[in-house]
Amino acid sequence: PIPQPIPQSFSNRVINFWNRYGKVGLTTYVTTWTISFLSFYTLLSHQLITPSFLTSSSSTPHETFVSIISNLQVAQPYLGPYLDAIKGNPNVTNAAMAFMATKVIEPIRWGFVFAVTPKISSTLYHYRTGKKNNEKKDDALG
Repeated sequence: PIPQPIPQSFSNRVINFWNRYGKVGLTTYVTTWTISFLSFYTLLSHQLITPSFLTSSSSTPHETFVSIISNLQVAQPYLGPYLDAIKGNPNVTNAAMAFMATKVIEPIRWGFVFAVTPKISSTLYHYRTGKKNNEKKDDALG
């Protein structure tokens, strides 16, 4: 019988990914995270998307976020000093909402990073060595 591959946990996949791609994988991840965060922040700042799906009201993103944080303040009293800063600054609201949205799409980003990093790594290798894919195969043969 053919032995079946042992499924890897997500943490093992990340460790193997780091061991194989190192800085290229880390740079790809950080770049995708930054692009995701800045995209959400820009969309929220220009009110092209709104977080109204989080509550039943049709209030602004700032009012929605303050409402969510106010509800959390009852359970977590240490949020009190931060709530005043959030109420006075809509940019903080947009950044917090963008951060939450970025965390929500984390699995999609990891899938993207796992898919693109090998190609990026290969392209960088060939760029650094000056070899193309077919030259590498010729070197291996002769």
